[in-house]
Amino acid sequence: MKAREKVVIKLGGSALKNRECMKMLLGDVARISQACDVVIVHGGGPEINAALTAADKQPRFLEGLRITDSEVLSVVRDVLDKMNGDIVQHLQEIGVNGISVQSDNHCLSASKKWVFAPTGAKHDIGWVGKIDAVDCNVVTEAWAKGGIPVFVSLGHDEQGNLYNVNADEAAMALAIALAATTLVFVTDVPGVMLNDETIVPELGLDDISLYIESGIITGGMIPKVRSCANGVRQGVGRVLITKPEQPGDLEKAVMHAGSKGTAISKTACYSHAA
Repeated sequence: MKAREKVVIKLGGSALKNRECMKMLLGDVARISQACDVVIVHGGGPEINAALTAADKQPRFLEGLRITDSEVLSVVRDVLDKMNGDIVQHLQEIGVNGISVQSDNHCLSASKKWVFAPTGAKHDIGWVGKIDAVDCNVVTEAWAKGGIPVFVSLGHDEQGNLYNVNADEAAMALAIALAATTLVFVTDVPGVMLNDETIVPELGLDDISLYIESGIITGGMIPKVRSCANGVRQGVGRVLITKPEQPGDLEKAVMHAGSKGTAISKTACYSHAA
């Protein structure tokens, strides 16, 4: 019997901005799970910002990473655990065995992450971590039960300290550890764009360097596609960047590469000129 494909789906906080959006995305996830083994990783940036503001604590960032002191970490943990419970509850309501992997789980091993300035100076941004190792047992056990594990983007070090981890990085670490067939980033952009209007359906690793050098891929998309390329080099089959807007969009992107958003793999079948 052919092995089921492994799919890691990262849902950003903006993708879960309201219940209708969440229901649409999780409906697609449920259909994907009928043919594939699925993992969900979620962030919660907008909700965390709102909770911090309500607590009279200004959200602060450095190099795109949230500066996380002990008070902020407590808010991050509470918000992510609540969102995680909401996602799992909805999966259960639509007949899917969602399994929470919350802040008390230690399967994402992390260590402190530092930010380095161009001058070489090292900045301490608090309880922010990078993933060093992944214990895949929770995932494989969930799949054996026909379930979908749902991860918060938090990790622990050997001393049990909790770290806030960038959700994109957590999803990538899981995808690499699982040798996932597909890693999906559900984002606010529909994919890699040509001239700000045409989506590139597929990119090979050589294409990425060419597009960056020629100025087609710019700004914040550069580190994203470089991270995607690194994941492919480390064994992820393909990485999708997509913005589902209608029911079925996410399912279509996963099941038919190049049909919705941008698929990054070792080589691309799509013919295009930079």
